[in-house]
Amino acid sequence: ETGLNVAGGDLYLIWSNEHRAWWGPDHNGYVPRFSSAGRYTRVEALRICRNALGSASSAGFAEFPVRERDVREFIAGRLIPTGLI
Repeated sequence: ETGLNVAGGDLYLIWSNEHRAWWGPDHNGYVPRFSSAGRYTRVEALRICRNALGSASSAGFAEFPVRERDVREFIAGRLIPTGLI
């Protein structure tokens, strides 16, 4: 959820391997841009991704929880195509 304020905690995004996109805010659809992705608490992100394990193909996991802070550090100072940010 975009409006979360988690004091002292980290927010998570959820990457969907199946849809090749981020989960949208409020569990609503998928978005290609990091900035438009939904933000979830760690507990919620883990729950969502665990629930998706049953729908994962034999090739791997369907959904992954990704800490927002890690994504920001990963892309810091790099030239990223505008359609992805």
